[in-house]
Amino acid sequence: MALAVADRLRVRGEVTFWLVAGELDPREIERVISGERVAQRVVRRNLVTNVGRIQIVKRITDQAGVTSPTHIALGTTVITPAVTHTTLAGETFRKACSTVAPFQSYFARYVATLQTTEANGTLRGAGLFDAATAGNMWAEVAINIVKTSASTLVVEHKIEVKL
Repeated sequence: MALAVADRLRVRGEVTFWLVAGELDPREIERVISGERVAQRVVRRNLVTNVGRIQIVKRITDQAGVTSPTHIALGTTVITPAVTHTTLAGETFRKACSTVAPFQSYFARYVATLQTTEANGTLRGAGLFDAATAGNMWAEVAINIVKTSASTLVVEHKIEVKL
């Protein structure tokens, strides 16, 4: 009798937003993530797009021309995430990640900090990209966060590979 082995490998994401009063020293990011100085914390499942899944497969198979995510984008247009999206509707701001690293063995972690002068307004969507402009959108999430010049926003996108 043959033994059937089946892996159900899945890729999923999660985004956490921490709204903090005032400016934030980059050295304080880990303290914020642990809960200090946080005025508001929002956690959402993000949607890894088809493009993101394709890029992950290309990375695993060592294909040429694949760039890992490096930037987090924010937009002010209400969105409904879909795996077929390749851009963030209403994108108004994009920032390089200060942290791009593995996390707890099965996660890739991307963190960007938006200071008091950056991306102020009602933020309705966020995306994870592999370029400073255009590029591939690996994941997106719908949000409703009001950021003002009196606050700093820390955004952490995580992509998990799990069974």
